[in-house]
Amino acid sequence: PMGFYFAVKSNNHPEVARTMLAAGFGLDVSSGLELQMALNLGARDIVFSGPGKTLRELHLAVAHADRVVVLVDSFGELLRLQEAAAELNVTVACGVRLTVNPHGLWRKFGISLDDLDAFWKAATQCPHIDLRGLQFHTSWNLTAQPQIEFIEKLGHALAAMAPAFLQSIQFID
Repeated sequence: PMGFYFAVKSNNHPEVARTMLAAGFGLDVSSGLELQMALNLGARDIVFSGPGKTLRELHLAVAHADRVVVLVDSFGELLRLQEAAAELNVTVACGVRLTVNPHGLWRKFGISLDDLDAFWKAATQCPHIDLRGLQFHTSWNLTAQPQIEFIEKLGHALAAMAPAFLQSIQFID
């Protein structure tokens, strides 16, 4: 299946989000304020993709784990999400943001492909985490070439992953 998500950061007016929800879109939010707005609008399919989430934002996402998929961007955020989910004894669906260029400007967001296996193993040790997706963002592209190059690298990395990991992945964004 395929899903479409409106990036609320592109226009955070509630009426725009309401229109997108009515058209069948999910919402991709990048902050606690955007997450709260999405929840207030009754969104049932929310991806929380912002980097550097605060504990308060993680707790808000966990409190609505039936509607929110959290994209984590570090081992530390994975552990903070696990702790927040354990407090409420819920399982949170999550994905991990992958760094497309470990030496580039955006290297601080996400984990490198070299760390994907270690991240998956860490996630399997978190009983309140359901790691089910991968996300990457190549940013500011004038052509599709950066995405093509990263998808090729991702394909090679995935070929080396354990079958259990591959079976757990439900989305790549």
